[in-house]
Amino acid sequence: MKMSKYFFVVLVIILFAACATSISNFKVGKQLYDEGNYEQAIIELEKASMHDSSIMDRIHAFEYLGDAYTRKGNLKKAVLSFESAYSLVHVRIGEVIDERKASRKTRKSESYLNANTKGNAFKSSDELSDLKIRAKEIQVKIKHLK
Repeated sequence: MKMSKYFFVVLVIILFAACATSISNFKVGKQLYDEGNYEQAIIELEKASMHDSSIMDRIHAFEYLGDAYTRKGNLKKAVLSFESAYSLVHVRIGEVIDERKASRKTRKSESYLNANTKGNAFKSSDELSDLKIRAKEIQVKIKHLK
């Protein structure tokens, strides 16, 4: 029993450290990008794009990667990074649509609309619009590089 308890605690610490590391990789990568240090930014952003648990953070990491590769003249990797961001945007769009459908089912089964559900519906509409705009922007970058 004690062994499994310690194992669980160690596992939680490792998972927490992994999440904290990916967040700091993105922040460090973005900072390096903003400073013009594209080679180091690419290293940090690659780590963040692969290990981050948040799909939106991974999208941001891939977008910055695409921009960094473009600035370094590696257009093939830039296109691949933008295509990865584009794919993840569409994954997130699907998630938002599914969340919206689930929200509608919940509202239909209830006899009233509470403020929390209504707020989530507005949030998903705003996020969906933002994601569609982002997808178009990424698509333009891809077309420009090809």
